[in-house]
Amino acid sequence: MKLQFENWINNSNLSSSVKEILDDAIICYKAGVNRAALLLSYIAFMTILRERILLSLKPNLFPQGEWKKLQKNVVKDNSWESSVFDATQQFEKINPSTRVREKDPVFCIDESIRKQISYWKDRRNDCAHFKTNHIDFFHVDAFWAFLQSN
Repeated sequence: MKLQFENWINNSNLSSSVKEILDDAIICYKAGVNRAALLLSYIAFMTILRERILLSLKPNLFPQGEWKKLQKNVVKDNSWESSVFDATQQFEKINPSTRVREKDPVFCIDESIRKQISYWKDRRNDCAHFKTNHIDFFHVDAFWAFLQSN
């Protein structure tokens, strides 16, 4: 039986590499290997954002040098995931005296989404480093709902 999430993947415009990672996550989920399913799902999410950084134009009020550096960092095997995460946590910068926007964020998302991404990063760490927090199927379901919603 196909999961609703599998149908969402098939109907989404995701790259073949992201679909492959999510297919592996689904295999783990169906086998009850929830830590691996959540970890792979998080990596797929970060890969989606990585691809967007690499394929998108620089935000209007974003320094060209910083944009090139970010794009360079997201292709490095050792730093890409943390660089993508850091990009999700950036806010627009507003000059306090003039109240004029000076820098755009990489992703135009609200604070609530930034907090949720941070929460899921912590759950990713629980999975990758086998921390004491219990990870169950409902964590995977909740993360998949987050992916579909955002």
